[in-house]
Amino acid sequence: FIELERKRHPKIVFTPDEVAQIEESYRTFARIKEDGSSPGLLTNQIFEMWSTLPVGGDMENESEQQEMIQRIKDADADRNGTICLDELFQLLSTYRIEVFQDQRRAELKWVRCSGYTRR
Repeated sequence: FIELERKRHPKIVFTPDEVAQIEESYRTFARIKEDGSSPGLLTNQIFEMWSTLPVGGDMENESEQQEMIQRIKDADADRNGTICLDELFQLLSTYRIEVFQDQRRAELKWVRCSGYTRR
């Protein structure tokens, strides 16, 4: 869920169940080696994994897919071409914030169109 901090900046908080689900999905798709290491996730693995995540959504068109590819590039902090677990949480946080902001904009637009205003 999303908490609003002062100045209305969203702060992402994952529930314990969401954290467990994200970690499990990561372990499944990142192909963890016997020694516990992982090469990380490639972009195509993230796309495969996306629908299993609690914050995942459908990326039905090419535009949404291109936006996700850019988010993945932005989340790859060490620029090694893969996404580690920490980077995955950053990616999901960023995605949640964007979805939240899109929803807020849509709600505000609806309120303005409805003719309701505060007095």
